[in-house]
Amino acid sequence: MKLNKHFNKIGVKVALIIIGLLAGLFVLLNFLAVDRGERAFHDVYRIIVDRGGVPAYDAPLIGPFNDQGFPGRPFNGQQEMTPPEHFKNKFQLSLLLIGLIALLGAVGIAFLISKIITRPLNKLGTGLKKLRASHYKLRLDENNSEEFNTLIKEFNGLAAELERAEELRKNLISDTSHELKTPLASLVAQLEGIEDGVLTFDQERVKLLREQVVRLYELTEGLQDYASLRSHFIKPQFKNLRLKEVLDKIMEQFKDQLADKKITVRVNISDDYALTADPSLLTRVFTNLLDNAIRYSQAKNITIAATKEQITIADDGVGIPEQHLQDIFERFFRLEKSRNRKTGGLGLGLAIIREIIESHGWKIHARIPENNQGVEFVIDL
Repeated sequence: MKLNKHFNKIGVKVALIIIGLLAGLFVLLNFLAVDRGERAFHDVYRIIVDRGGVPAYDAPLIGPFNDQGFPGRPFNGQQEMTPPEHFKNKFQLSLLLIGLIALLGAVGIAFLISKIITRPLNKLGTGLKKLRASHYKLRLDENNSEEFNTLIKEFNGLAAELERAEELRKNLISDTSHELKTPLASLVAQLEGIEDGVLTFDQERVKLLREQVVRLYELTEGLQDYASLRSHFIKPQFKNLRLKEVLDKIMEQFKDQLADKKITVRVNISDDYALTADPSLLTRVFTNLLDNAIRYSQAKNITIAATKEQITIADDGVGIPEQHLQDIFERFFRLEKSRNRKTGGLGLGLAIIREIIESHGWKIHARIPENNQGVEFVIDL
């Protein structure tokens, strides 16, 4: 079992393959060299015999070889051989010695090559074990091999993504517990106060209790929507629609809020601009983006435009710091860290928007407009 385990290693397999190939090549070259050498000897020897320089090559000579043609115990003291036989045996002996030396060298070279191949693989395997043990900060150093460097870069990218996902998971647990704890603690305190007679159960108290319950409902509903979109449980129902018509209906819903805050919305989209999307999900995207702009951006102008490649929604409000332009699409991320509902939402809206956009096969990102005022959301179609 241990022997099989040893031979299953890629380094051993590579070494054995190289040794086998070199051994086979040596045997082939041996046969070819002996055959060609013997022919050459015959040709040269015949020329010498023809010139009368030596006796015919069927005359026996004495050589220190046994009857198999290899060094060993002499046959009847010493074996008689013709010159061609003597040449052939000495030539084979030389090739055998060279072959043994070459085979030993091949073994060393094969295992050296196998080590060169397996060392980065072993390093990668060790790294994967550490990732499995949640050591997400691990990064592997690159080497001089372009192929292995590609694997190492992919590994480091995976480790960075896992580290980021782990950080988001911790934040999700922390933020979810905080979001749930605050309204629940308020509800418990008020109900205990009413039960003890410290607080009065009047219309104002009912309103406060209702606000806390609504907040819990919004949170759980947002989490459910996000999870459904994330797991692709909600699938878009695609239809051909005109974007201008969708936006006109949304503008009607926000008419009073826009008038109260004196915000002007410009829709630079032609009436015949069409695209294929889920009407309800697309409505949710623009509703959320407009609601955020009206509530939190402090903008006076909002511009919605569209081309064949993208749709943009820009405002001239307070904007978003450049270092947070990618973070805003993460669940529970909020620029306003106090979690005050008046200055910040649940932190799920933009995360849900991203899931909706990606379910359509599109991409969304935020950037700073050319005039450096406010923020611009770009949907790449």
